[in-house]
Amino acid sequence: MRAGPTGLPEGVNVRVRPPDLRIWRHTWTLLIALALVAVGAHGRAAPGPTSLRSPNPAPQKPPEVPPTQDARPAQPERPPARKPWLTPLWTSALPAAPAGTPAYDATLAYVPLRNQRLAAIELASGKPAWSQEIASLDGVAAGDGLVFVSVPAAIQALAAADGSARWRLGVEGRVKSPMLWDHGWLIAVTEAGTAMAIRANDGQVIWQKPLGAVMSVVPALGVNRAYFALDDGRVVARQLATGEPIWERRLGGKPAEILVLEDRLFVGATDNILYCLAVKDGSVKWRWRAGADVVGQPAADHATVYFVSLDHMMRALNRHNGRQRWRQFLSTRPSGGPLPFDGTTLLVAGVAAEVWAYRPKDGALEADVSAPAELAAPPHAGRLSTPDRAILVLLTLDGRMQVLVRSAS
Repeated sequence: MRAGPTGLPEGVNVRVRPPDLRIWRHTWTLLIALALVAVGAHGRAAPGPTSLRSPNPAPQKPPEVPPTQDARPAQPERPPARKPWLTPLWTSALPAAPAGTPAYDATLAYVPLRNQRLAAIELASGKPAWSQEIASLDGVAAGDGLVFVSVPAAIQALAAADGSARWRLGVEGRVKSPMLWDHGWLIAVTEAGTAMAIRANDGQVIWQKPLGAVMSVVPALGVNRAYFALDDGRVVARQLATGEPIWERRLGGKPAEILVLEDRLFVGATDNILYCLAVKDGSVKWRWRAGADVVGQPAADHATVYFVSLDHMMRALNRHNGRQRWRQFLSTRPSGGPLPFDGTTLLVAGVAAEVWAYRPKDGALEADVSAPAELAAPPHAGRLSTPDRAILVLLTLDGRMQVLVRSAS
């Protein structure tokens, strides 16, 4: 039998089955899937510029959220160790522990002591200038070369040079709230809620008017006006020359110390709000709610007002519209308002043995100042005339006074 072209016997028909495409399709699908898995595993292990996109991309940084009145930033770290910012000029031990908040003038500090004496301390050297026995002293103020002390049923004036008596004014009751001396005026409020305007150089009472409540903070003076922050929540404006009412504004809480500027005043209260009031009529220009009571007197420069609250926060707001410029978590629970120092720094203190310095531009923590012991009164920022330099005065609970100056560069 002759063979055909296929090599089989001629006349034998062979049916050739075409390849099964479904098997090849599944095979190629499996091979491609295995290749993708291998490439993905390689990309996760060592990603490079030509790797396939990772199925688990790195998390992106969340967008920054504008600060709100309720948000709180993280607590700042203590500034790194470096050369001291302020160094002690002198430290003196007083004859006794302090019994109240001192008063200051350009050259002396006047400190009430627990041994029933008033001690005058030279700011330039820390040496005692004089002391006078004064029983039951309630408060002290200074100005016009005089020192004014409130005692039961009287206000007395002493000579700043030597403590000798100058005049005595009888008062119904006691003056327990802080007195204010300013440009020849002495302003006092009795425990019965009566305001008194006194000519400082001779003790002449110019006027006295009932306010209807007592106060716990020092009064404030503006142009031709006296302002009183009363414990019943009212801020009262009176004519300085006559004591006649101009306006009053009730706040939502007990007010703290008032800061008076050209056309508006700023005052915080225990309702957690800083108020901006118009000097003209006491209307509320704007208000800012903090997370806790606003304490102490605000501070201000040409464009910004600064204040602190008991939620460990300091804020800087636009003076005109109240918009927040920055906020800073404080390193201490504040006992008073921010204290401007030497035109470059804001100081904040509590009762702890430290004072913290912050930058007015952005609130950044710049430095901390260690005190000899826990503070008995708010720090005082002053200036010596010879040599001309800014000073910071600290008074401690254990009866030490310290003056600090900027470190030599």
